[in-house]
Amino acid sequence: MEVAVSLAGSLLSAAVPKLMEVINEEGGKLKVDARSIEFELKLIQATLLGSFGIGRDIIGSSLQDECIKLLRRLADDIEDCIDRYHVTKTSRRKFAREIAELKRTSQETLSRMESYIRLEAYIPHPGIAAPPPPADGDAYSHVDGLLRDLLSSYDSKSRSAIFNCLLYFCMFPRDHPARRNPLIRRWLSEGLVQRENDAVKNLEALIEGKLIESVQASNNGKAKRCQPHDGVMDYISDQSMSQNFMLSCNDDDDAAQQAVEYVRRLSLHPATANGVGWLTFPENVSHLRTLAVFPPANYVAAAAANFNIDRFEVLRVLDLKECSHLGEDHLRAICDLLLLKYLSFGGSVGRVPRKIKQLQCLETLDMRRSKTVIMYAEVIQLPKLKHLLGKFKLSRWDAKFGMERLRRFLTEHSNLETFTGFVTGETRGFAELLRHMKRLRKVKTWCDSTANAANLTHLLEAVREFIRDGNQNPLVPRSLSIDFQECSLPFPDTLQAPGALASLELCGNLSRFPDLVTQLNSIDELCLSSTSLTGDTILDGLRNLLTLRYLKLTEDDLGPLEIRAGHLPGLQRICLVGVRSLDIKIQDGALPRLVSLHLLCPALHLLPGTPGDIEIAHMAGLKQVGLHSGVEDAIRDEWEAAATGHPNVPVLSSIPNP
Repeated sequence: MEVAVSLAGSLLSAAVPKLMEVINEEGGKLKVDARSIEFELKLIQATLLGSFGIGRDIIGSSLQDECIKLLRRLADDIEDCIDRYHVTKTSRRKFAREIAELKRTSQETLSRMESYIRLEAYIPHPGIAAPPPPADGDAYSHVDGLLRDLLSSYDSKSRSAIFNCLLYFCMFPRDHPARRNPLIRRWLSEGLVQRENDAVKNLEALIEGKLIESVQASNNGKAKRCQPHDGVMDYISDQSMSQNFMLSCNDDDDAAQQAVEYVRRLSLHPATANGVGWLTFPENVSHLRTLAVFPPANYVAAAAANFNIDRFEVLRVLDLKECSHLGEDHLRAICDLLLLKYLSFGGSVGRVPRKIKQLQCLETLDMRRSKTVIMYAEVIQLPKLKHLLGKFKLSRWDAKFGMERLRRFLTEHSNLETFTGFVTGETRGFAELLRHMKRLRKVKTWCDSTANAANLTHLLEAVREFIRDGNQNPLVPRSLSIDFQECSLPFPDTLQAPGALASLELCGNLSRFPDLVTQLNSIDELCLSSTSLTGDTILDGLRNLLTLRYLKLTEDDLGPLEIRAGHLPGLQRICLVGVRSLDIKIQDGALPRLVSLHLLCPALHLLPGTPGDIEIAHMAGLKQVGLHSGVEDAIRDEWEAAATGHPNVPVLSSIPNP
């Protein structure tokens, strides 16, 4: 399967272009040394191709793994050296010395690989990766077979990318499923894939190949949270260790981990809920590119004193989403990590420091665990920022004095694609700037009790333009969420914005079904929450939405709502949430294309197949029925029997409060 060559190609694909930049920009001995390194890398790739490229298994022998370790380290060190220089963490004189040292290292790496390859020729190939399979060899071989089958239909470069994406699941504890969008953004920041579309395809391939399972579906039915099966986790943990892909630290094996010489990716989590040493790092973290911390359930905030960020100078990905004990001092220290591309921060802070302007490489900033955060213009002006997640307000100073400067920057330079989201209040802010963010695909805003008419007008003008632009580029789906529950001004029900949306969410009181929805040319997903509209009003407003595939309705008391044959003929998924009560009827013949039916109310008394309640027998494609976890056992048993007797035998799921 030539995976050694595939991995070599992927490792070199990032290092060689960076070397070419040096060759094109610099002169003298520095340029000569860079060309020498480039030549050595090509020799290494040719050597691997000639030795391991034909007739080898997916994961090769232990000597192949040693070659991959050497190549990983060399390629990573080249990237780090050049990236540090580009963000001015290294002087030109020191950079020249480091390039000269890398030249010697590349020559030594080639020499060591050639020695390994000569030794390989005299050792029978074992057919299974080192270390040897665990006691349950059948399970290990089964996973190996699944991986072979999956990779057999891909070219060399794609095989390597899929394999590395699979290994990356070792970064998460076994009981911690990975969320789809953050996972994809981390893959991109790591350089495991080059384009978002490739990351999506890789994840879907791993799921279809039965190596990764979806544990929660999103509105469109695709995986929202996913994780490896236990056998797959054992397998990739072995492979990750053998190739030095990443390191997992916990309090059980803390002493052993301290001696590790070279750590590139580190996942820090306790072995037990009361782990004492859960925030103890290996001694050498100077090469660390990725750090993810998963604290125990009952950790003490005093552990934050151990969190010294100064040593992580080449860090690209920092996942601290679960670390609620961190504060503004930690966030300020993180702003010195000049190579950082991905930051998920779970601490509680009141504002993002202006110092964040140093993070010129940052692509994702996730602060959703904090309450409303004051943001300075320096955040929105980060040149590579694509995904901004949290609940942000623009600082009063920037709202008063910096709006024109922000407009110019956003119009000419903004790369922001996701902004979820910002608060529309009494002061000038993002509602006025939104229309200048031309690359936006996903937007969320909260209109608070202080929102004034002028700012709402700016917001509505931006919404019109955002929706209208969805027609101009239908291949880039757009999503919009507006929460106006706390707004003292009424939502403008007559707002008209012809265009297209992939997803629309409206949360707050409405006096009528909004024209904003009925005027859309097309929409895939619609969520209406706390609107106080009657069931008949909602169904009447939805009658012309022929493209709708997903519908979610949430009310304190939802109903009466009667879905008849002919209503919503294209609907594939429906989620009906009644906080206190749910009065729903689905007639025989209604929703014939339904795949997923969620009825979420702890006081549910609706029964399947009962005349006048809910008929599901005709829903030939039904795959899942979801009930609130608080539903009475007798009601659940009735639904279980109906699901078992259904021709398609849909899965009955228990779902906690949505």
